Amino acid sequence: MALTKSKEEYSKEDLRELTAKKLESMKTELVIWTDGSTNSRQEKGGAGVFIQDKRNNTEERFSFAAGVICSYFGAEGVAMLRALEWLEEHPAKSTLICTDSLSVHAALEKDDWKDCQDWIRKIKMQARKVTGTVTIVWVPSHCGVDGNEVADKLADMGTKLDQTDIPITHDIAKARVKKQKWSVTHKRAKKIFEERLKPKLKIERKWPRRIQSLMSRLRSDHSKELKAYRYKIELASDPFCSCDKINPKAENIEHVFCECPNLDAKRGEVGMPVCKPHHLVTEPENARKILAARFKDLIWQEHDEVEETTSEAQVPRNLDAAHA
Repeated sequence: MALTKSKEEYSKEDLRELTAKKLESMKTELVIWTDGSTNSRQEKGGAGVFIQDKRNNTEERFSFAAGVICSYFGAEGVAMLRALEWLEEHPAKSTLICTDSLSVHAALEKDDWKDCQDWIRKIKMQARKVTGTVTIVWVPSHCGVDGNEVADKLADMGTKLDQTDIPITHDIAKARVKKQKWSVTHKRAKKIFEERLKPKLKIERKWPRRIQSLMSRLRSDHSKELKAYRYKIELASDPFCSCDKINPKAENIEHVFCECPNLDAKRGEVGMPVCKPHHLVTEPENARKILAARFKDLIWQEHDEVEETTSEAQVPRNLDAAHA
């Protein structure tokens, strides 16, 4: 349903009248209203599905949990998916699905083959299982349209259901993680990163990918280049550095970078005779130069060509359902 001006410029009465005329013009056997709900913290999602069967003048109402962590978009997607699942079991020649979610409607109407959003992908897959003609139409919310108001109440009821078995989608999990403030909590990592908030400094972004990767592994102490780690994963007979046979020290990153006498000359050469673990991140270029004396894969000059990355070609997908 297309509006000629913004929704705010219409009165509720005008929106109800326009919606009624649109639905009247689309004569279908079934009219299914879907809606989603969640709180302001994107928690406890609910989905509502209200079905009007014009063949026998019956109605059905359903409420579903949409996830303990769930966006409005996700809750609307769950409602649409549940409606299509019901429709697979109760086929009709023609069905109209009404949603007040512009974002879900736009995602389905666009039918972007690159779209990998979890619920949209599931909706597209489920749509292929449905027989008959299915038309999805957007309707304005909160203007007194009866079917939409019923679906809204059903969605609210869904937020109060058990969320235990509802999966958290990759997108909402990623958004929740990105929203959190970056901080260091691991004891060993805290010793290296201290209170540094950004994981990379500008100079590190100039390094070739292989050097960025190796430095990350070395900082974490989870690197096969370190004998202590090889010993931990049973690839070495002992964890000790070769610098001192009488009082051997474990060859971890702190020993190699800060203590190993074999790198004393290199520390002096770069102007860092005393190295601390946090210098691995606060002085990354000097740290790389020092460690390059032990790990040859860290040798690099700024004028060297930076490695390029390629992306795999993707195959487009199609959606069989129709949209209004």
